[in-house]
Amino acid sequence: MKNSQRRSNFLSYILIVLSFFFAFSSQASNQRQPAKIQISKNFNDAKIYLVTIGLGTALHTRYGHTLLRFVDGDTGASYMYNWGMFSFDDPLFPLKFFLGERLYWVGEANLGTIIRYHRDIDDRNVFEQELNLTPRQKKRLIEVVNSQLSPEKMFFRYEHFTSNCATKPRDFIDEALGGYVFQKLNRPVLPEITYRDYVRRNMNMPSYLGFVLDVVMSSDLEKKLSKWDEAFYPLKLSEHLSSLPAIGDNGEPDPDRRLLGQVNSLVDASSEHNSGDFLFIIPFSLTFLSIFIFLSLWYRFRGTSNRIFNFLFGLSSLVWGGFSGLIGLTMILSWFVSTHYDMHHNANLLVFFPTDLLYARFGWKVMFYRKLGAYDWKILKFSNYLHFVLCVLFIILNSSGYLLQNTTRVLYFLVPVMVVYLFVIERFRMSNQSKLLV
Repeated sequence: MKNSQRRSNFLSYILIVLSFFFAFSSQASNQRQPAKIQISKNFNDAKIYLVTIGLGTALHTRYGHTLLRFVDGDTGASYMYNWGMFSFDDPLFPLKFFLGERLYWVGEANLGTIIRYHRDIDDRNVFEQELNLTPRQKKRLIEVVNSQLSPEKMFFRYEHFTSNCATKPRDFIDEALGGYVFQKLNRPVLPEITYRDYVRRNMNMPSYLGFVLDVVMSSDLEKKLSKWDEAFYPLKLSEHLSSLPAIGDNGEPDPDRRLLGQVNSLVDASSEHNSGDFLFIIPFSLTFLSIFIFLSLWYRFRGTSNRIFNFLFGLSSLVWGGFSGLIGLTMILSWFVSTHYDMHHNANLLVFFPTDLLYARFGWKVMFYRKLGAYDWKILKFSNYLHFVLCVLFIILNSSGYLLQNTTRVLYFLVPVMVVYLFVIERFRMSNQSKLLV
């Protein structure tokens, strides 16, 4: 009877979880379809603006934002579209985002609301620039945008660098101009810059985030960007489009006009909200390196029989093992279950293993003098030796230039910590294995 009741309860829980999952999965499909642009036949007087929002301090604002605004010159009707709509209300959003189920959609926006919000609450720069297009080009751009506002096309798969709020307007403008934008911007950025440079520079709020992303994101971030690629970044989209001359309907450049007009500032923020580099990795690595060197010296002069030593060593091993294991686990899981391809095939897996969580378990036992069996010591020995061999291989691969991935931060700041930790824990193992802690 009890088993039957348990099975019934278990099935009930499964049904509840599935109900929530399907309810939230269908949430995006219930979003309202944006109204299409209705412009009178006088396209000459129609105005089209690229609206750019600067950096903010929240995680999802660290690259800025881009919108398109259309104004009917005859009626004054205004239409504004935002290709960055998503919902934090979905409790499964973090999991879906990790797995790669990043369904975004285009929604309507209101210029007055945007100005008030970023002036009074979010403190971010907002400016707009008119697109200098011919009537035929305006008509074509409006047709392209309207085609994206149907229920079938208003949702899209979000990608950080290739399909976001800035690349969508970029692509629409390029289509309306017959590929002109791609032709002009498909050239290298000088000096060279990569996606990783943007991650390191912009994703440091909170400060640990850029550090973690730098470790878990793979060689896909090392692509040398063209100006077209760099236009994923709203401020650069504005800059690069502003550098191009306007063109006529036959593709001839107009030397007297830029593709984007003068900047019209709508909100002046109190700060650009730029973040620096190296905000977390240096103090993090120096802290653990100092702790492990201190414990190594303690072991050298006083041995490991002191309870304070065991507590400090166990605590530091718990934290370091937890960090290393979770980093390794994130990289492995993303490789196998996520469509975030820029987190696959990561060279840093040579340094951080998912099994490093065993170091955290070991540290917990050492802290509280729990018994360690012979099997625990064998696993510890195997892990230490394997780690050491792969750390040496990691150093060799970096020195030879074989790795395509930029792993310099890990090499200079985290590998030394790992090597010193392996030295301390191996000496601890050799001196304590025969005793079996009790």
